[in-house]
Amino acid sequence: MSQLLRFQNGVNAPAEKYGRGVKFVSVSDIIQNDYVTYDNIVGSVDIDDATLERYSVENGDMVFQRSSETVEDIGRANVYLDNRTATFGGFVIRGKKIGEYNPYFFKCLLYSNEARRKVIRVGAGAQHYNIGQEALSQIFLHFPEMAEQRRIADLLLLVSNRIAAQRKLVELLKKHKRGLVQDLFTSELSKLPRLRFAGFKDAWTIRSFDEVFSFLKNNTLPRSEMTTAGGMIRNVHYGDVLIKYGDVLDCNRDQIPFLVSDKQSDDYRLLQDGDVVIADTAEDEAVGKTVELVGVANKLIESGLHTIACRPTISFAPRFLGYYLNSTAYRRQLLPLMQGIKVLSLSKSQLGKTQLLFPPDINEQKRIAELLTGIDAHIAMAQSHLDKMQSLKTGFLQQLFV
Repeated sequence: MSQLLRFQNGVNAPAEKYGRGVKFVSVSDIIQNDYVTYDNIVGSVDIDDATLERYSVENGDMVFQRSSETVEDIGRANVYLDNRTATFGGFVIRGKKIGEYNPYFFKCLLYSNEARRKVIRVGAGAQHYNIGQEALSQIFLHFPEMAEQRRIADLLLLVSNRIAAQRKLVELLKKHKRGLVQDLFTSELSKLPRLRFAGFKDAWTIRSFDEVFSFLKNNTLPRSEMTTAGGMIRNVHYGDVLIKYGDVLDCNRDQIPFLVSDKQSDDYRLLQDGDVVIADTAEDEAVGKTVELVGVANKLIESGLHTIACRPTISFAPRFLGYYLNSTAYRRQLLPLMQGIKVLSLSKSQLGKTQLLFPPDINEQKRIAELLTGIDAHIAMAQSHLDKMQSLKTGFLQQLFV
């Protein structure tokens, strides 16, 4: 690569210089973007013109991650595609363009299996893995003629731009849903929600958590006691509640792992439609994330490790509780109840102190749930299109680069 790039480590400035001035490429910019532009760079640093000239990042330059915590991320690379001059930070190595290549093609080539193997091979470290300018300069890669580079880059850039547009659509739909949730629920008895369906005017009902729910038993089995290979008893794990599932766990559609052991549990522990499962532990304020179960039918499902399973003692419209218990209107009560330093947790007694504010008319609950379910369906469809586009790009990368 020394025939194409001149390598240099980035600028290190005093702490007070950051937050203003020229945009500077950091490791996060390399990792989080398909390609780097001036506008998608997050940080900035106040440097003089001479320093900017020495540490410039210009259109077509390559940028590399110097240090990583995992061997798989050694020397991750990206390309700068912008006519505005930026700079780069001390944890980044810049490859200044000195040879002829298509910049986006080069970036994609550096993500190929062949290139990654070569980069990882020359990395070094124990707790952290590092790569230097000299190691990068000695890596040899195979390039086709410029015309072929351009055609490959044009195809992959087209797909990447489509992916970016689809990702933006997904985010807009999620933002729209968050706005609706804020408008559909209220946290104050004296105030009605900003958005109500026609024909519903009654004041909302307030009840304590203990009045609305009874607690169910849960098991304490770790992830190692679960499998996706099939079984008799399914298990709702707190990690899946936090990350994998949305507000509603559709037991006919969503994948729920099975317990390795098929030992039958007592009926008191088995979950049914309308039950909610709450993650009682998390590394951040996601603790308290909830799912409501639908589509249980005759499936045997338990609530697992670090969860609190609850069954409503009064009737609610299906899916309503899943949306309400994850709304800001309810969750703002949980923040002062969270305990812990590195890991936050909630207890049953703490949950019992919270209050639920909901419409007494189950038909209004149903309308709210139906609206949000429709939005979720649009989000799922848009996400599915995004996943297919990303798979398509992955397939192209595998076939176009040996």
